[in-house]
Amino acid sequence: MEALVKPAVFKTIIHTSLDPPPGGYNFSLDVVTKDTTLTLYVTLRPGLHEFLLAAKKACFEVVTFTWQPREYVSHILSQIDPTGEMISHKMFHNYCHETGNRKAVMDLMLTGRKLDRSVIIDKNPNFCVKQWPA
Repeated sequence: MEALVKPAVFKTIIHTSLDPPPGGYNFSLDVVTKDTTLTLYVTLRPGLHEFLLAAKKACFEVVTFTWQPREYVSHILSQIDPTGEMISHKMFHNYCHETGNRKAVMDLMLTGRKLDRSVIIDKNPNFCVKQWPA
């Protein structure tokens, strides 16, 4: 039985900037808004590909999660895993619930996966609070 590894995307497995980072970047992406076009410079976390390959080899299902718009995050994830062999699913804001005092929390119960076989990797613990009973 596979276990689930769920890394968040922004500031967990990648970092983005509107200016080219002084140490370099892995790739850039133009994001079109209704008023302008912005260039995002994307830097991958060191060791990201090795982590994804090791997770796959250890029979983990890797499912990414982000609150950011699907339109450009899908492109970023395609750059990270062009063949789709390492990242099995991509979760977007439709897996979130808005709450009163928190902006939003993700709900892994919507994935149908067993939480006792899941590892959540996220910089914000408040985003994950819905996973465990009070």
